[in-house]
Amino acid sequence: MATSPFDVVVANNLETISFVAGDKQIYTFDVYTSACVAVNLTGATTKWTLSDYGNPLSVRLVKDGVLAGDPTNRFIVTLTKDDTVALEGVFIQQPSIVDISGSSFHPGQGEVYITAFASTS
Repeated sequence: MATSPFDVVVANNLETISFVAGDKQIYTFDVYTSACVAVNLTGATTKWTLSDYGNPLSVRLVKDGVLAGDPTNRFIVTLTKDDTVALEGVFIQQPSIVDISGSSFHPGQGEVYITAFASTS
Protein backbone atom coordinates (compact mmCIF):
# COMPACT_ATOMS: atom_id res chain seq x y z
CA MET A 1 0.00 0.00 0.00
CA ALA A 2 1.34 3.43 -0.97
CA THR A 3 1.79 5.95 1.78
CA SER A 4 0.59 9.50 1.46
CA PRO A 5 2.90 12.46 2.05
CA PHE A 6 -0.20 14.39 3.14
CA ASP A 7 -2.03 14.67 6.43
CA VAL A 8 -5.80 14.94 6.75
CA VAL A 9 -7.19 18.02 5.00
CA VAL A 10 -8.02 20.84 7.35
CA ALA A 11 -11.26 22.54 6.29
CA ASN A 12 -10.60 25.68 4.25
CA ASN A 13 -6.85 25.75 4.74
CA LEU A 14 -6.23 27.46 1.37
CA GLU A 15 -6.34 31.22 1.03
CA THR A 16 -9.79 32.64 0.19
CA ILE A 17 -10.11 33.70 -3.45
CA SER A 18 -12.39 36.49 -4.71
CA PHE A 19 -12.83 37.64 -8.29
CA VAL A 20 -15.35 38.88 -10.86
CA ALA A 21 -16.92 36.25 -13.11
CA GLY A 22 -15.24 36.08 -16.49
CA ASP A 23 -11.83 37.30 -15.31
CA LYS A 24 -8.90 35.07 -16.24
CA GLN A 25 -7.36 33.52 -13.13
CA ILE A 26 -4.04 31.69 -12.71
CA TYR A 27 -3.40 29.72 -9.52
CA THR A 28 -0.09 28.23 -8.46
CA PHE A 29 0.04 25.39 -5.94
CA ASP A 30 3.28 24.45 -4.19
CA VAL A 31 2.84 21.06 -2.51
CA TYR A 32 4.61 20.17 0.74
CA THR A 33 4.34 17.42 3.34
CA SER A 34 3.31 18.27 6.89
CA ALA A 35 7.06 18.32 7.66
CA CYS A 36 7.51 21.14 5.08
CA VAL A 37 9.31 18.90 2.58
CA ALA A 38 8.56 19.58 -1.09
CA VAL A 39 6.58 16.77 -2.74
CA ASN A 40 8.02 15.75 -6.11
CA LEU A 41 5.03 15.70 -8.48
CA THR A 42 6.94 14.20 -11.42
CA GLY A 43 4.68 11.59 -13.03
CA ALA A 44 1.59 12.76 -11.12
CA THR A 45 -1.59 14.24 -12.58
CA THR A 46 -3.27 17.23 -11.00
CA LYS A 47 -6.77 18.68 -11.10
CA TRP A 48 -8.67 21.57 -9.58
CA THR A 49 -12.36 21.22 -8.74
CA LEU A 50 -14.88 23.97 -7.97
CA SER A 51 -18.06 22.90 -6.15
CA ASP A 52 -21.00 24.70 -4.60
CA TYR A 53 -20.26 25.70 -1.01
CA GLY A 54 -21.68 23.07 1.33
CA ASN A 55 -22.38 20.63 -1.51
CA PRO A 56 -19.19 18.99 -2.78
CA LEU A 57 -21.21 16.72 -5.09
CA SER A 58 -22.40 19.77 -7.05
CA VAL A 59 -19.26 20.18 -9.15
CA ARG A 60 -19.31 23.32 -11.29
CA LEU A 61 -15.87 23.18 -12.87
CA VAL A 62 -12.94 20.77 -13.19
CA LYS A 63 -9.63 21.92 -14.64
CA ASP A 64 -6.45 19.96 -15.30
CA GLY A 65 -3.36 21.27 -13.56
CA VAL A 66 -0.09 21.70 -15.42
CA LEU A 67 3.10 20.55 -13.71
CA ALA A 68 5.59 23.39 -13.61
CA GLY A 69 8.61 21.10 -13.96
CA ASP A 70 10.77 23.40 -11.89
CA PRO A 71 10.22 23.38 -9.01
CA THR A 72 8.98 19.78 -9.08
CA ASN A 73 6.43 20.40 -6.29
CA ARG A 74 4.47 23.04 -8.23
CA PHE A 75 1.41 22.85 -10.46
CA ILE A 76 -0.58 25.60 -12.13
CA VAL A 77 -4.28 25.90 -12.89
CA THR A 78 -5.65 28.48 -15.34
CA LEU A 79 -9.29 29.56 -15.45
CA THR A 80 -10.39 31.23 -18.68
CA LYS A 81 -13.14 33.80 -19.12
CA ASP A 82 -15.50 31.10 -20.44
CA ASP A 83 -14.87 28.93 -17.36
CA THR A 84 -16.41 31.43 -14.93
CA VAL A 85 -18.46 34.02 -16.85
CA ALA A 86 -21.77 32.34 -15.88
CA LEU A 87 -20.84 31.65 -12.24
CA GLU A 88 -21.81 33.68 -9.19
CA GLY A 89 -21.76 32.83 -5.50
CA VAL A 90 -19.69 31.01 -2.90
CA PHE A 91 -17.81 27.87 -3.86
CA ILE A 92 -15.19 25.47 -2.51
CA GLN A 93 -11.98 24.76 -4.41
CA GLN A 94 -10.19 21.44 -4.03
CA PRO A 95 -6.92 20.77 -5.80
CA SER A 96 -6.19 17.07 -6.19
CA ILE A 97 -3.20 14.95 -7.05
CA VAL A 98 -3.04 11.41 -8.40
CA ASP A 99 0.45 10.13 -7.80
CA ILE A 100 2.47 7.77 -9.95
CA SER A 101 1.08 4.75 -8.04
CA GLY A 102 -2.52 5.83 -8.71
CA SER A 103 -3.32 7.06 -5.19
CA SER A 104 -5.45 10.20 -5.02
CA PHE A 105 -4.88 13.03 -2.54
CA HIS A 106 -6.69 16.28 -1.76
CA PRO A 107 -4.06 18.30 0.11
CA GLY A 108 -6.28 21.31 0.80
CA GLN A 109 -9.44 23.22 0.10
CA GLY A 110 -10.65 26.79 0.35
CA GLU A 111 -13.48 29.21 -0.30
CA VAL A 112 -13.94 30.98 -3.63
CA TYR A 113 -16.20 34.04 -3.96
CA ILE A 114 -17.26 34.88 -7.51
CA THR A 115 -19.08 38.16 -8.11
CA ALA A 116 -21.37 38.53 -11.12
CA PHE A 117 -19.99 40.31 -14.15
CA ALA A 118 -21.58 43.78 -14.45
CA SER A 119 -22.40 44.21 -18.13
CA THR A 120 -22.12 47.74 -19.51
CA SER A 121 -24.23 47.03 -22.59
